[in-house]
Amino acid sequence: MTTGALINAFFYELGLFLLRKWPSLSRREWFRRMMNNCRGDWSDWRASLVYKTIDSQSQKLIEEWVEDHRNAMSNKLAKKAKELFPKAKITPVPDAIVPSVIVEEEGDSLLGGPLRITWRIDER
Repeated sequence: MTTGALINAFFYELGLFLLRKWPSLSRREWFRRMMNNCRGDWSDWRASLVYKTIDSQSQKLIEEWVEDHRNAMSNKLAKKAKELFPKAKITPVPDAIVPSVIVEEEGDSLLGGPLRITWRIDER
């Protein structure tokens, strides 16, 4: 927005404030002309504020959905790993790039330590 448009938006907001304080201003010709002149710039300014708010809210929602999806996939993989290794301790890793779990067996393991499984759930 240009500086002139921002000034018009400011004066429209000021006019709304003054109108709430002194309703008799609405009968003044100069006041009506000022409000009519500044209304277009004010509506553009308000629309840009609303768009910025909506953009930030949608970004937050997308981040939450991605996190929820990642946790759900990790938990689903942990459940599947528990079916494959019923005696092992299964730990989901939701912060991994792809859904992963860590499988730890009690006692000595042939693999020599914890095993990390990365697996697409669609695969059999």
